[in-house]
Amino acid sequence: MHTKETHMEDKKSTEEVTITPVIRDIEKLINKLVCLIISLFKGIGKVIQQVFFFALSRFKLLVVLAILGFAIGIASFMIAPTKYASNLVLQLNIDARAQLFSDIVYFNSLVQRQKTGKIMELFNLSEEEAKSLTEFEIRPFSTVTERIEYIDRVYRNLDTSYQKLINLEEIVNENDYSYSNKFLIVINSTDEFIFEKLEEPLLAFLERVPELNKMRKESLSILMLKKEKLQKEIAGLDTLKKISNDVLIEQARSKSRNNSGTSINLGQSSESNLVNPLEIFSKVAEYNDQIVNIEQQLDSFSHCYKVFSHINPVGFKNSYGKTARSAIFALVFMVVGLIAAGISSTIKK
Repeated sequence: MHTKETHMEDKKSTEEVTITPVIRDIEKLINKLVCLIISLFKGIGKVIQQVFFFALSRFKLLVVLAILGFAIGIASFMIAPTKYASNLVLQLNIDARAQLFSDIVYFNSLVQRQKTGKIMELFNLSEEEAKSLTEFEIRPFSTVTERIEYIDRVYRNLDTSYQKLINLEEIVNENDYSYSNKFLIVINSTDEFIFEKLEEPLLAFLERVPELNKMRKESLSILMLKKEKLQKEIAGLDTLKKISNDVLIEQARSKSRNNSGTSINLGQSSESNLVNPLEIFSKVAEYNDQIVNIEQQLDSFSHCYKVFSHINPVGFKNSYGKTARSAIFALVFMVVGLIAAGISSTIKK
């Protein structure tokens, strides 16, 4: 028993001897780390202090540089004035992607080549307003859900061998214009109030293309034919429903109703056709739903493009204003001047 106790005490003392140096090493490491952090903060504090007193000793120089930078910032507006932008979102009623991109390229070409007269003619603007336009941008405006729906329609019509070659995840995440039916058009100008004049002439120009209008009219004609066909089907079903009702009344009078269905002889054959009145009502309801859907599509085919979101009449700032730009110039001049003065002082020493 005494031997066991002695053995346990020896084991504890051995563990204490083994752990103690490790704890001491950790304490030393923490102390060094704390000292390093303190030294680092002290060093940063000294640098800030030196820079502050150095800047204070060059206060007059900094004031002159700040005024100079501010003045240059204001003067820069003569070369590059503040830009404003406004957005228009268009939805395609027909496949007009290529033509839409081509038209935007044409607008940018007129702006870059400074064809002021042509811009004035296209948008009914004054010369000053025409010169204020700086750029037209276009990019897809589809959500992930809309891209998935469009890709799904295309994917179902592909052969199985082609389906294996397509990486659907990459296509969904791509911002490719071919998978979008809506497009954001951004108009940039140095005049923030010009945008209210642009939407109507812009849409008129986009709608001018004869080929697009031909496609639109063909789609419109197809829908009209579908609607007429459905209306004829409904008229036929209404006639059948009337006949069915007359037969039911006649059978009720003669007390010879058929429990399995209504037997109507349409005079086309010697056989009887079983007609379920509920099926007639169901078909009529289905055709009416299809007609409502077609009427909604007919409304969209009145134009090649549908305005999904209108241009804001007052543009938003797309670059720094006078105050912000002048302040940035002043700050840059002060920093550069301070660095130059510091280098000069070091060289002299």
